[in-house]
Amino acid sequence: KKKYHSFSSGIWRSSDGNLTIDEYIKLAKSVEDRTKVIFTFGPSDMKAKKYIKANTDFDIKDNFFSLWEFTKFLATINVFVSTSTGPMHLASLSNTKTLSFFGNTKFASYKRWKPESSDECQKNFLLPTDFDIIVKSLKEMI
Repeated sequence: KKKYHSFSSGIWRSSDGNLTIDEYIKLAKSVEDRTKVIFTFGPSDMKAKKYIKANTDFDIKDNFFSLWEFTKFLATINVFVSTSTGPMHLASLSNTKTLSFFGNTKFASYKRWKPESSDECQKNFLLPTDFDIIVKSLKEMI
């Protein structure tokens, strides 16, 4: 796997148990000296993409021609950081490490929606959680 870390905020897709877009930026900045950070976006994430482009210098990759191409990309990265979204589950299917956020309700919890990867390849957080603990966990995953 490449020493890339991909962040996908899913900010306008999954609001129950997610960081803010500024928290995603802060989290990415906490590891940018150790790894290449890439943000990915789907068609419904254009507001987030515009915000990331305007406020950071992070690489953006959103030109996937197919779901297959996106899935192959996810299989090559070291860690995928996201709320509970389809891309997070695709990353976990290739045993890519995932750092994921879930709502603290019976419906939204990782007890119901956790990734399919091996337990050592996933770190799941019920939100709200102390942000420093999330940063520490990401650094340990790198």
